[in-house]
Amino acid sequence: MEKIDFKKKLKELYLPSDKGFVLVDVPEMQFVIIDGEGSPEGEGFASAV
Repeated sequence: MEKIDFKKKLKELYLPSDKGFVLVDVPEMQFVIIDGEGSPEGEGFASAV
């Protein structure tokens, strides 16, 4: 699987201009979320992953 460097690909989102306010259009993206409680070292996290 190819790694994607989002800081390079979406530079305008991660490094906006420091010369003033800018309006940034954030594109629609998909994310994965793991919901739960407890330590990431615990069994619940491992089974969710």
